[in-house]
Amino acid sequence: MAFKSPVVSPLNENQERLLAQLGSLKNILTLPTRKSLNLALDKQISSFDYILRIAESTVGKAFIDILLKKFIDTVFDPNNDKLERIILVSFAKSLNKKGNKISNDPNVSNEQWLINNALPALHLIFQEVKVLIVKQIITMIFGPKKEMNYGTLTQPYPVSTTLNNDEILNQVLAAESMFSLSTSDGNEYGDMEYNLVQLKQQLEAGVVQFTISCQDVKIKLPENFNQEIDGMLNNIISTLPGVSGQPTTGLIQNPTIAFDYISNHVANETQRINTQENANASKKSWLQILLSKLFNLLMISITPFLLDLLNKINTENPTLNLTIIGIVSSPLELKNLEKSDPQSFDEKSEFMKSFLNAMYALLLSILLAALIKEIKKLIKNALAKRASIRLQSKLKRLQKAREGLDATQKSIDKAVKAAEALKQFNDIFNYNQIG
Repeated sequence: MAFKSPVVSPLNENQERLLAQLGSLKNILTLPTRKSLNLALDKQISSFDYILRIAESTVGKAFIDILLKKFIDTVFDPNNDKLERIILVSFAKSLNKKGNKISNDPNVSNEQWLINNALPALHLIFQEVKVLIVKQIITMIFGPKKEMNYGTLTQPYPVSTTLNNDEILNQVLAAESMFSLSTSDGNEYGDMEYNLVQLKQQLEAGVVQFTISCQDVKIKLPENFNQEIDGMLNNIISTLPGVSGQPTTGLIQNPTIAFDYISNHVANETQRINTQENANASKKSWLQILLSKLFNLLMISITPFLLDLLNKINTENPTLNLTIIGIVSSPLELKNLEKSDPQSFDEKSEFMKSFLNAMYALLLSILLAALIKEIKKLIKNALAKRASIRLQSKLKRLQKAREGLDATQKSIDKAVKAAEALKQFNDIFNYNQIG
């Protein structure tokens, strides 16, 4: 999965049929499917793009924004441990790949041991780490380079050797092509190196160009960004357990409020060179850009905070003598290994691939769960509409029949009245019969 950009491709037969049928639910139409396309699995549309196509044709683009934000909120929510569990499961798979076993108990798997023994402590520290990650990811997206350093934890916690700003920038550039949620635009490799050179210059200067809703927009963080974000995030940190000296009561605020702040800034900047309509559309498109950046940059941010996890494992089984670089390989290292040493790449990329696959699965599960719910509503409404149409048609037929009966009755009534009126002329009509 790493460093592989999917190609643009048409839908296969089943995807074409499902997309057409789902789209027809809005107006109770049945659209014909196209001729069967026998496509290789590696040339089919990505699952993410396919689900987005289904969502757009059924519940609309605005609904997609809500779901993407829900995923981002879920990942960074300090009130759940989903991110921590993904990290531990990825750790377990990497250890399994190497044939390493943490527990001496043969009945206890690596995943079981990590969930039971490492999850509580990891979750506690990641309540603050998630706050730091959010801020760093924003600076890794927009620059400038001088602001890309890691934040400082208020709680005592072992952290591995951190990278300097130049090293972080190199990791960001390497991660740019690490993972793709969507199919490429058709030029898979042609401009990649040129684009990376341009991106490096933009990140160093802190003015980054994005293509938002087919519009090239240069974005620079606001001058008061650090003050605004620090104020938001420090308010969250002050409520964390062990920081203020008092236990937290209730829910901890989600640090993704910083992403909301940035999304509004991007929309405002886009609006300056575009119409209000497109500005609103660009905000939706920006969420997809942000999502892709999160997938590629998240690993860079979490790696320094996994040292305590390794220490716990090594304490349990000193023979393993694990190190960060032995389990979690950086995007830059993997990029170099992919071409120079495919076998080593396969082994060292296990943690990365497991992590990204788990994140991807979480994303798709959120999209599908909500989409299925909404599609069920559409189907219910479609069936109700069809039943209503049938009932209305029946009522119209009955009404016509009634109108016919009423007309007949009126004719009979008129005939009776006419007969009564003509009775007085009977003698005249029958005069020749008199006598």
